[in-house]
Amino acid sequence: MYRFCAHAVFGLETVKKLYPVIVHLPLMLLLVLALKRTIGVALVSVYTAYLCCELPNWVRMVVAMAARSELAGQICYTVLIVPLFFILRRYFVRAAHEAMTCSRAALWLFGALPVAYYFFDYATTIYSNALYSGVRAINESLPALLIAFYVAFLTAYHAQAVRSYQVELQSSMLEVKWSQAQTQMNTLRRVQTQTAVYQHDMRHHLTMLEGLIAAGKPEQAAAYIRKVQSDIETITPRRYCENELVSLLCSSFAEKAQHVGARLDVDARLPQALGISDAELCAVLSNALENALHAVAALPEKERTVSLYCAVRLGKLLIEVKNPYAGEAGIGTERKSCIMSPYLAWFDEIPDEELAHAAGGKGASLCRMSRAGLPVPKGFIVRSEMFNAFMEANGLWDYVFEKLDTIDFSSDASLISVAAEIRERIISSPVPQEMAEDIIRFYSQIGDSRQPVAVRSSGTAEDLDDASFAGQQETFLFVIGNDDVVKYIKECWASLYNDRAIFYRREKHFDERNISIAVVVQCMVSAQKAGVMFTSNPITNDYDTVVLEAAWGLGEAIVSGIVTPDNLWINKHTGEVTTEYISEKETMVVRLNERGGTKEIPVPEDQREAPVLTDDERNQLVTLANRIEAFYKKPEDIEWAIVDGQVYLLQSRPITTMK
Repeated sequence: MYRFCAHAVFGLETVKKLYPVIVHLPLMLLLVLALKRTIGVALVSVYTAYLCCELPNWVRMVVAMAARSELAGQICYTVLIVPLFFILRRYFVRAAHEAMTCSRAALWLFGALPVAYYFFDYATTIYSNALYSGVRAINESLPALLIAFYVAFLTAYHAQAVRSYQVELQSSMLEVKWSQAQTQMNTLRRVQTQTAVYQHDMRHHLTMLEGLIAAGKPEQAAAYIRKVQSDIETITPRRYCENELVSLLCSSFAEKAQHVGARLDVDARLPQALGISDAELCAVLSNALENALHAVAALPEKERTVSLYCAVRLGKLLIEVKNPYAGEAGIGTERKSCIMSPYLAWFDEIPDEELAHAAGGKGASLCRMSRAGLPVPKGFIVRSEMFNAFMEANGLWDYVFEKLDTIDFSSDASLISVAAEIRERIISSPVPQEMAEDIIRFYSQIGDSRQPVAVRSSGTAEDLDDASFAGQQETFLFVIGNDDVVKYIKECWASLYNDRAIFYRREKHFDERNISIAVVVQCMVSAQKAGVMFTSNPITNDYDTVVLEAAWGLGEAIVSGIVTPDNLWINKHTGEVTTEYISEKETMVVRLNERGGTKEIPVPEDQREAPVLTDDERNQLVTLANRIEAFYKKPEDIEWAIVDGQVYLLQSRPITTMK
């Protein structure tokens, strides 16, 4: 519009010649003044954008020549500009920005080509006709080839720079670890040397004792014995486990703990051979214990306790360092210690490539949102590998598959009966002790033994783009205590074989032998308000509208259909409420009691016909809807909860009905 107005006022030829002053100079000033870019970065950015526009300009020329219509060429150019913008933003902008801002030399190295081309282009096409004196098709093709080469070169350079930086970073970390390991090993060697010397001098101590006894001085002899024992205990490493290095390290840090008035509790169950180098093991343990002692040093003396647990499980070394710390532990705070397990992982620990099979649909979404910095209550994943190991340990796979083969899907009674038998067999089977211990140790890091959590099934075939499996497996709210957490995890496993889930998988043609289930254990949000949010409108297929459903209390009231929620349609770009329905909300779901569970209660009279959401809460939700849709790059169905005005995200799955 700006360009067309300028054409109307000043004429086409004048605007062409003054385009740098009319458009490019104000754009540079905007980058400098509004976005705080340096003059060099602003100049190179504008000229690089100008160069990139030559690619659709070349397509415009080809279309215009083929159709013999400049209008067709202009239409094609206008259409191509938008996708080009998003492609460059997705794959090129970050590389260009990082390359040009790392140093002044890099800025002018990569900016020289766009700047030179800009002045060359204006000199040979706008202010003269030098470039068009030859064959037009060839002349117009040169800038397109130039920008293609430039983008490819800069992207490749950035990729190589990133790889070099990662290698350098890893090398630096290894050097630090090696230095720490050497220091600790030298300390241990000195302890061993002292022990050897003392053992060598033992005959002198025995001679002294013999003399004192012969002289009739038993009290002095006893005192001497006590001194020798004290010295031996001081310099002799305690045997904590079969692994000599770990025992030496624990002895060393037990002494350090005494110096800060702390206690080190060690439960080490390690063999002599671990399949890990002494240097690496020393670096890991030393760093973990050093950090833990540093954390407890500021606490009252009675709270200065550090616990170390080491064991080998399934060929993997597991290390847990646990300590209290100064500060509040709320819903969104990080865990207090580092725990390793082949079967469990915190939301931010599972690599992207493992999420689908290890965490299931629901768990994978929570992991991604947590890593993206979205407000997700803390929790951990009971990986699908634990379910598989549980089934193997109890010999359940053959039983399950044999039972599934007996189902007559034309008979509801047959489906329900077989499903119930499978679930009962799973529930009655014991969880191996080591698995239960791992679960309890992770649960203890969310809070104390009375911390309520949500235990939620997460099937590996759940929340897919073409099959949501919503509501097929179980969720348990306000679960409290070690025994109940383990119990309800097993209940979630069993729910993989309820009649609804079995029938749904058959209808969707899923192979039962390739199905597994993970479980989400997540800090329970005692929601004052909760609901569902669609980042795009699934009813009208409107991608510009956010749909909000809100009710008082827990979201179970909406999910189970016991209450008609408030319903709002909001323009995601402007925040304008286009449709609003405030329902009469008679029932809400809240926590049952201190032992956990939920119950239904009447909504207070003054809240029944009142809007659930405030303007600020509504705006928070719309902002999050935009962030989530941009993150997933597709419309999402989101469960949310609000506590004291703070929004928490509980689940996100694709909207499978959008056209």
